[in-house]
Amino acid sequence: MECLHQAIQFFESHPNYQNQTENMKITLETGFSVLETEYRSIVQKNTVQADPIVVIESLDDQYELIGSRAKNIRTARDLTLMTGLGVWLLDRERTRFLTHYAKIRYGCSKDVLPSKMFFLVNNFSVLKKATGRSEKFDRRGGDADGGECEGASLMAGCLLALLEVEEGVMVKTIPDTSRRAQVFRELVANPLNFVIRHIQRVVQDSDKGVLPLLPLLRFLSAHQARLQNLSTNSMTDVPFEALMRLLRVKSSSYITEFVEKLKSDNSKFVPVDGNVHPITVNTVNFLANLTAHRHTVTQQLLLMTAPQGTNSALLLPKLFARILSALGVTLKKKSENYDDSALSSLFLLNNYNYIAKALEDDEDGLLPVINEQNTQILSFYHSEIEQYINSYMRRYVRAFTREFDMAITQQRNYCIADSKLRTDISDHVKRALIPSYTSLVEHMRNYEQHSYRLLKYSPESLEATIDRLFDASG
Repeated sequence: MECLHQAIQFFESHPNYQNQTENMKITLETGFSVLETEYRSIVQKNTVQADPIVVIESLDDQYELIGSRAKNIRTARDLTLMTGLGVWLLDRERTRFLTHYAKIRYGCSKDVLPSKMFFLVNNFSVLKKATGRSEKFDRRGGDADGGECEGASLMAGCLLALLEVEEGVMVKTIPDTSRRAQVFRELVANPLNFVIRHIQRVVQDSDKGVLPLLPLLRFLSAHQARLQNLSTNSMTDVPFEALMRLLRVKSSSYITEFVEKLKSDNSKFVPVDGNVHPITVNTVNFLANLTAHRHTVTQQLLLMTAPQGTNSALLLPKLFARILSALGVTLKKKSENYDDSALSSLFLLNNYNYIAKALEDDEDGLLPVINEQNTQILSFYHSEIEQYINSYMRRYVRAFTREFDMAITQQRNYCIADSKLRTDISDHVKRALIPSYTSLVEHMRNYEQHSYRLLKYSPESLEATIDRLFDASG
């Protein structure tokens, strides 16, 4: 080919050899076609489909490619011939062969990115077990959407990882920057369009609230500039902007919906034993997940509807204040469903204690967020807990006194004639009752002054009352 090209250059300067020159040009063009076909064969022979599990294992918990693992994603066997022939053709202004590269590396056939992505989504639960990702979910229920949104985030992460690997290959196989950019735009068009449209469908169909959408929104917003640039320069119409609008609007509406549902909850259900209500658990989980995605929630959702000039740092704390206030109102309303006032106090005590413990949990990081709006929030809950402890203890003391007086009244005229037997039974009752009652009185004297004043019996008077039982002479 080199010799033929040199011969053409020589004979073009000799008009007498025009026919021979034209024949040589035809032969040269045929040679180029043969080499371009050979290039296609070389690319096909040296292209391999990346192992989906290897791709997933190369991502961290945020779906970002781990640099040290990028080399494990193998998409090509030997680049020597591919690079050598490609560079040679480019040096001779031949570019048509580059379409082969784009079609084979990431085209529309069965073994390219779209089918790989379908595999990832359709086999997501299997892949989670295979790669151990099931253990990496948020401890407060990050997999709330059954894997669909998780799969969408994983798909986006895999796409960007594969494109990064491909860019590394192309730097070697297509050194010319402008040509490389052109080929990259061509090869990325279909995979990018496929992934973005699939994620768009997932978001449209998602009906599990905002929590499953937050990791997806975090990832896409973190790579927004990159994905926006790829979409804008793509050879197909990629609806990335529409996807981001949909994701933001839907996520924002879910947060509003959560607050409104919390305010208007009229369910009569309460735990029969006064334990923590599911609505409290769900609300705390909700706050913990929002905290984990604070930057995303603030910048991508809350700031979107906030008035101009709003301090963005206070947007999430103010939202938390609204949510906790609504939860408090709802819990007090639910406590009224108990017939027993002591159980009502116990219910509020359990729920407020659950909230306070969650605020004190450093792992969730709720307290630092709320303190930016209200530094007294934890003191408030401790005060409420103390109040309901006192309320419960007052009811407990009244109930104990009432039951004890009823027993005394009922047994006042009982008689045990044998004095030794009467003493043995009285001692038995005192051993069962007095130590526990004494401990209760001591605790209330030290910590529960309000309830302590309600005590009718001291340990001594209680003991004396028991001694008078079963006395025939009395």
